[in-house]
Formats: sequence, C-alpha cells, structure tokens
Amino acid sequence: MNNDLPASLLIFLRDFLQLRLGLNYTRRQDSELIRKIRLAAISFDYSDTAEFVSWLLKSDLSEKEIGKLASYLTIGETYFMREKKSFDFLEQIYLPCLIRKRYTSGRHLRIWCAGCASGEEAYSLAIVLRQILPDIQLWDIRILATDINPDFLEKARKGIYTKWSFRNTSGEFRNKYFTRHGDNEFHILPEIKNMVSFASLNLANDNYPSKDNDTEAFDVIFCRNVMIYFSVENARLITDRFHKSLVTGGLLVVSPVEMSAMIAPVFGKIDYAGLTIYQKGKHRRAEQKPLPLPAPLPELPSLPEVKQSKIPLPEIIPAKEPDPGPVIREDASEILAMAKARADAGMLKEAGELCERGITIDKLNAAAYYLLATVMQEQGNDSRAISLLRSALYIDHDFVLAYFLYGILCLKCGDHTMGMKSLKNAGLSLAKLSPEDVLPESDGLTAAGFKEILDSITL
Repeated sequence: MNNDLPASLLIFLRDFLQLRLGLNYTRRQDSELIRKIRLAAISFDYSDTAEFVSWLLKSDLSEKEIGKLASYLTIGETYFMREKKSFDFLEQIYLPCLIRKRYTSGRHLRIWCAGCASGEEAYSLAIVLRQILPDIQLWDIRILATDINPDFLEKARKGIYTKWSFRNTSGEFRNKYFTRHGDNEFHILPEIKNMVSFASLNLANDNYPSKDNDTEAFDVIFCRNVMIYFSVENARLITDRFHKSLVTGGLLVVSPVEMSAMIAPVFGKIDYAGLTIYQKGKHRRAEQKPLPLPAPLPELPSLPEVKQSKIPLPEIIPAKEPDPGPVIREDASEILAMAKARADAGMLKEAGELCERGITIDKLNAAAYYLLATVMQEQGNDSRAISLLRSALYIDHDFVLAYFLYGILCLKCGDHTMGMKSLKNAGLSLAKLSPEDVLPESDGLTAAGFKEILDSITL
C-alpha cells in the first residue's frame, strides 16, 4: 500500500476535515492524522492513501460516508455513569427542582445527548430519570441521542453491552437495569431502551435548533468529550447553537477536560464539586475577555532533568498566620480530607481556608497545593492556581494531575509551548504507572482511564 501523502494534500485534508466535519487537526498532529487516514482509506477500499484523500476532496460524501470517515478520526469509547459527578448534580440538585416546578406546569422533560457514541451516556440519563421519578409513566419524556457515526448509532439502538461498559458501576446497577445473556453480554431493559431515540446529526454542519429534527427547547444538553475535537472558534459556534436549543434555565454539561474558552460566552456558570456546568439565562456573566498572561514563569525542566538536578524548593506561598499551639499539632491529612469534602460540596471558600491550614502544617505536602489550586481555578483565580501547581510539581516531580492541570491552565492563558510541555510531562509520569493504578487525588481514576483523557487532548 502506498502511504505517501504530499504536504499539499495534507494541507487540503486538514481544511476539508475542518469544513465538513468540524474536526481540528493541527500541523503537530500530522503523523496521527496520516495514521488514521491510512486506516480509513483501507475501509473505503483504497490501496493508495493519496488517491483516497484526492477522492475525498472532490466527492460529495453521503451522510453514511461522512459518519464512516468520522469513526476513524474520533474516539467513540464511553461507559455507563462516566464522570459521575455530572449525573449526581442532575439527580440530586437540578432535576428534583425542575420536576417540582413541572408538576404544576406540565409534566415534561427534554434531554439531548449530543455525540452519544455507543449509547451508554444516553441510557445512563434514562436510568437517572427512572430513579427519581416514581410516577414516570405520567410524564412526557424525550431523550434524543445523536452522533455522526452510523456504526455507533446502530450499536446504541441495540442496547447490548459487555462488562467493560460497566467499569464505573456496581453489580447491583447492572443487574437492575440489564438482563444477562451468556458470560459477557448484557441487554438493557426495554423500558429503559424505549426512553431514548437515536438519530444521525453532524454538529459542525447540520441545522439546529430546528423543528425538522426536533432539536429545540431542551432542559439539558449533554455534550461531553466532543468539543476537544473542534477548534475553539468552532466549539464556540456549536455551543452558541446549543444555547439557542435550550429553554431558559437549561443546562449544558461538558467534560471537565473541555476548557471554558471553548464555550460560548452567552452561558452563565454553576460551580459544583469541582465541575463547571453551563446554564442559559441564569447567573449570566459578561462577555468573556481574553485572560491576561500570568507573570513570566521559569520553564519547568523535563522529567529526567528534574530527577537529576537538585532544585531548591520555591518560596512557599504565604499561608494564614498559624496558631502557635493547636494548629501545629493537627494532622494535615485530616485537614485536607475536610477540605476535599467542602470542595466536593461546592463550599469553595471554606475548602480554600482548610487547604491553607494544611499547607501551614505541612509545607511539603504536594496534595495540599494541588487541592488549593483546583479551588482557586474554580474561583476564577488562574494565576494563583498556576503558582500553586508549580509548588506542587517542585515537591513531587511525578504528580500526574498537577502536570495536567498546569498544562490546561497554560493553554487557557495562551502559553501553548508551556502548556503542551506540561501535558507531555503528565504522559511521561503516567507511563511509569500500571494501568490499574489509581492516580493520587483523582477520586479513583485509574491510570488507564486518565490515559484516555490525556490522549484525547494530546493526540
């Protein structure tokens, strides 16, 4: 097979993918793009990659062909109750309030799962509604699940899954909502399956909101791990259209790895347990302004250099004036556990104060700096968060999540070089772990699970 791809064709291919699918492949991703296009060429029965690309550029692809191409260029892997905090917010806070309101104003709920892949997320939403609505048969419920990939949609409509799709749930969850067939096949119950309708939709080019495809007046739109494939400009255009597809007070739920700069500034924000959830009409903020670059930072050394050099610890960020007696005798780990509980409950001010106390007790506790950095980030103080993360990384040179968050914040502030370097360092530290190892300060996220997130950003 001829895998040569001239530079001129590669440029046209990137433009084509941006225009037709909205996918943003930069020059630094050329090797990955070529690898994926080679596989796509084979599936389209082309033995010459350049010939296949030439055909793409001049063809009017059908919806099925676009979906087939997209399946080689995006990751469709997901699982039930993925990123559970988002479901917790819906189940415990947002939906109960909305349901109480709708009891007297028409019992209806509308949810859109955009970029649904093989359906686990859409069915998870249906299960959440089953759990909180004892009289669900009296409600008019619409769950629309869309994707560009016809193979994903076909699998989703079947509602048949393997054990791998349940890696974030209990056996009780699986037994309650699925019937087992053989050792590794589980069929979703018909009453759950029938709550979801699946349809093909290209977020980059198709028309929405529209009555024609029933993409209007949603209470919730889930679109997670999808924006990472788009440029910031396209992501903002798409989320602006989502805003128009929501009712006033409706929610847009995205993944934690998708930066706020990618979300249209018409949304307000809700901070919940370390997550940012976007809302239409309420808590509306002024139009986003470019974040100022932080003060110049010394370049972080690569991991091998850190290991081999003796770098003095930076001056620790001043904490609150310590109580000379009881505070010094407190256990820093207990203080941080309390801080984390406050942060998870959205009590950011109290969580930050407890983190400061923890740092006062143990100035070499990298976890304390990291937790405080996440609190500062949620409060909009990115410069302070960056400074705290630097302290954490000088103390612990293999702190995967600190490298990751540092990289994300640098990218957000416009420092692309430092941002990508830090994400690379996160990958190098991650490679030292076994896939089943749980990352420190991650609430149970395994190295394998985090690699999926990291790969989706750095590929």
